Amino acid sequence: MKRPVVASGAMEFQADLDRLVVEPLSVMLRAWPFLGAALVIALGLVAALTRIDIVVTATGRLAADAPPVILQPLSRAVLKELLVRPGDQVVAGQILARLDSTLTDADRAALQIERRSLAAQLARLQSDMTGAAMISSDAEQALQAQVQMQRSDLAAAQRDQLKAAEVAVTQAIQTERAAEPGLTDRRYIALQIEAMRDKLAQSQSGTQLQAMEARLTRIDAETALNAHFARLDDLAQRLDQARAALLAFEIDIRRRATEDYAAVAPKLAEVVEQLTKADRVAALADLRAPRPGVVLSVAKGGPGSLIGEGEVVVVLVPTDVALIAEIGVRSSEAGSIAMGDPVTVKIDAFPWRRNGMLQGRLQDVSHGSFTPEGTTSALHSGRVTLSGALTNLPPGAQILPGMTLTAEIKTGTRTVLDYFLDPLMRGMTESLREP
Repeated sequence: MKRPVVASGAMEFQADLDRLVVEPLSVMLRAWPFLGAALVIALGLVAALTRIDIVVTATGRLAADAPPVILQPLSRAVLKELLVRPGDQVVAGQILARLDSTLTDADRAALQIERRSLAAQLARLQSDMTGAAMISSDAEQALQAQVQMQRSDLAAAQRDQLKAAEVAVTQAIQTERAAEPGLTDRRYIALQIEAMRDKLAQSQSGTQLQAMEARLTRIDAETALNAHFARLDDLAQRLDQARAALLAFEIDIRRRATEDYAAVAPKLAEVVEQLTKADRVAALADLRAPRPGVVLSVAKGGPGSLIGEGEVVVVLVPTDVALIAEIGVRSSEAGSIAMGDPVTVKIDAFPWRRNGMLQGRLQDVSHGSFTPEGTTSALHSGRVTLSGALTNLPPGAQILPGMTLTAEIKTGTRTVLDYFLDPLMRGMTESLREP
């Protein structure tokens, strides 16, 4: 429709509607279609060029980068006192629980008595082997010294008896040897007399009877001399036997002492080892925290409960090691994350707008998934190493293991246009295909 033409002088006499129709449009009104188109184009360019982070959100909790400390008794014991509860923060050396040590103390007392007795026996046997007198410094050693004295007296009596037998044989040998010259002379004289009697008998100056009597005397002298030599041989054998018996007696004393020492020494070593173990068990009657940490769990039973061997009394999470974040990533998003991705961690106990956030890196992601109890979504567990620190914390407040958190894993970037087009493309590719 063609706009009517009105003279400028007659414009003021026209109706308002006619003046509005006749007056030319303003520049702004004529330019708005172009401005709108330019705005749309500019927004499209900004959306196509501006990149935003792709973030995978996961939840989890803080944990110590070390295995938990598990405190348990070495053997069956009765829980006497439990001094901590889950969530308590403890320091190194703090007593967490006490066990009843009545049975342990009784075992230790019996082992200590046995150790002192065996040690005293060993000291006596060492003295017996060296031949020295035992020096007693306590009741056990005094008893063993008395035993040594009694055995020494008995051995001395037996030794004196053997020596007396040796002396008797020696004296008998000396007596026989003292008689040997007389016997020898007697034989010589008998031989001379026999020769003379034979000579007289041959000259018929003597009788044959006298010659035979002289021969008989010579035979008696030779027999006595031979008996003398036989007794000397027998006495020499008896002397050797007496000396051998005395030597065997001395060797037997040392042998028995050595055998007893070899039997007692292992027993003492075994008792010492058992006593060391008993001392260790007694020391563990007070379960102490080996390092600072936070109590994660305690035994279910109260004081008076029987704690079995290997049963857990206290589980402690160390606080003197670096903290990590243990997170659970939804299985549908696990494919877009990779080890080394930067992570921003928000601690639920400390609002991030006031206390800030922690930075970290994704350390690893489990290959298998799990489904938490009460849910149907599968999760992959991951570990995040942390760095930095929170700010403006209240006095005395600190980050502790077990605190819940939210982790934002940066997996990459994309444009704003991709963000808006992604639902459209997914809808176009997945819709209109139902049977």
